Amino acid sequence: MVAMTAERPVMVDECEFENDLWHVSVKRGAIASAAESEELESRLEMKLPGMVFPRNELSCVLRPQASSCSLESSALSSGAGFKFTAINALATVAKQAEPDLSVGAAEAWQRGNQARLQSVQMAELPHATDWTYTCKYTGSLTGLREITPAMTRINMEECRRTDLPIAFYGESMLYEDELDDHGASTCSARIRVMPTFMLVLLRFFLRIDGVLVRIHDTRFYHDFRSRVLVQHIQHREAKHEAYRALRSSAPQSAFGSPDQLSLHLPVVSESLHNYEIPIAPQAAFAS
Repeated sequence: MVAMTAERPVMVDECEFENDLWHVSVKRGAIASAAESEELESRLEMKLPGMVFPRNELSCVLRPQASSCSLESSALSSGAGFKFTAINALATVAKQAEPDLSVGAAEAWQRGNQARLQSVQMAELPHATDWTYTCKYTGSLTGLREITPAMTRINMEECRRTDLPIAFYGESMLYEDELDDHGASTCSARIRVMPTFMLVLLRFFLRIDGVLVRIHDTRFYHDFRSRVLVQHIQHREAKHEAYRALRSSAPQSAFGSPDQLSLHLPVVSESLHNYEIPIAPQAAFAS
């Protein structure tokens, strides 16, 4: 796929998958050009992370033929489903970082921020930005009706099975920054489709060396035999004293892997949401 920009055509790698219920698309392209970065900084009124991938996207859209009645088909034809994009994620970044995170890394970032804004002649805009790029993004949902109270949870036992074949796997980085060599801040999305379910993970990961580790996870899970899409949002964090205790208790290898590190981080908050999937009543399996 080729995406056109004002400067030049840009190649976008797109991997797609379909089963009886879902059309999945994972797009990956180059980082934002200088002109794109300037336009995005103006639009979002913020300094961008070191690497932003404006064309990267992970989307899951229900197929219209999955529905068994005309009313549901009409709703599905509008593209009911969910997706993750870098622009929508960055739009949830706060204008200021938490006061107790004003460490040397923040001061270095602020100096770089001033120089960057002056270099693109945008100093007149209020570009104060949380230098950690912590986002509160949980995905962009369209045409899905929430069910309350939420009763269905992710079947973690099934998700942990290693004997099931993988029908599709894809991942896409949305943005990342090295925090002026004081850590890392990343936002990424990935999906795994198995014969009877799919599991999608949007993860924001933040590491400030010597200060904090933070993981914001949003998972979407759908058992293809169910009419319920599960969204589980979980925030884990260890800061200051808790971070130092974590450095002592967790294996050193865990700090190089957010997947491993998440097993050792305490849960700060979590929430559960259910959404109705207007599918045909018969069981559906991945093709």
